[in-house]
Order: sequence, then structure tokens, then C-alpha cells
Amino acid sequence: MNAGSTTMCASDDLSSCTFRVRNQLRSLPGTYVVAPAAPSELQRGNVQRSLLKRVERLERDPRWQPPPPPSAVDQLFRKKAQQLMREVDERYTRLVVADLQRNSRDPEHWSGLTVEFLMRAADHVREGLPLAFPASLAEAYLGNPHAGHAAACEKCRYKLPMGYFELCPVCGGHVIS
Repeated sequence: MNAGSTTMCASDDLSSCTFRVRNQLRSLPGTYVVAPAAPSELQRGNVQRSLLKRVERLERDPRWQPPPPPSAVDQLFRKKAQQLMREVDERYTRLVVADLQRNSRDPEHWSGLTVEFLMRAADHVREGLPLAFPASLAEAYLGNPHAGHAAACEKCRYKLPMGYFELCPVCGGHVIS
């Protein structure tokens, strides 16, 4: 049989036909039947070690670590922010909550009202300033989201936007720039 010839199998037994074709192919010069080699124990061991190293690297990656538990200051801030939300007009609370739910991870996309609301809660926790957010202050931030907090009350030190108040809406003291 030469390389271009075809072997016809008249038998209904396919296994004997396949056997004859294999034997004929083996007898051709320069023809080899290559069966896939089974992976050796050494190769399997190397793959397993490699996979274990990759998993260990991933487990150490900070992106896959659970966040640290909140500190006492974080817990106090959260408690005071929730308290402040209960004390202000519901309209402003809804705006702040909606803003946080929509953009909770990116403070740069929060409204001026939300930023200043949270800043007043943080000022209370860090500096002991009054925990308040009067409606007149909320309206100032709704009207001008970039009003900031460069002014303060002379009496209670509550931070306010510059040019909006002569008297503190919290305690009635004079506002200084």
C-alpha cells in the first residue's frame, strides 16, 4: 500500500477495520501515529504548586481583603449622622439619603448639601461643635452647592458659608469670616 491509497473495509466490524488501517499506516515509511501523552506526576505537581502560589498571591492582594472593622470614631460619626438625619427636615434628609445611595462611593459626585451635611456631623465628632443643620443652612447649600464653610459663629464656632448669615442660625451668635 502506498501513501495515497485508500483501504476499503468490507467488514461490518469497525474495530477490525480500524485495526487494519492503523497497521497499514505503521508500515509506511516515515509515518508515525502519535497519541497524546498523559501528564506525568511531576507535571501535575508543578501545575498544582503554581496554582497554589497564584491563589496565595491573590489572597494577599489588598483588593480582595475584607474591609477593616469600623473604628470607634467611625461608629460615633455614623451614629451622629443618623441622629442628625432624624432631627432635620425630612425633605433634606431624603435628598441626602438619595445622593448617598446614588453616589455612595464617590464624594466628588455628592451634592453640596450632602457634603456639608456630613461635614457638620464630622465637626461635631472631631471638634465638639453643635450637631445641627438648620433649614436656612440647607437652603443656602441647595441654592449654591459650592458655598463652602469659610465663616463661623463667634460664639459656638459652628461653620457656615461666607456671606449668607450675619447671625448664627444655631445659637444666634455673630458670624465672622
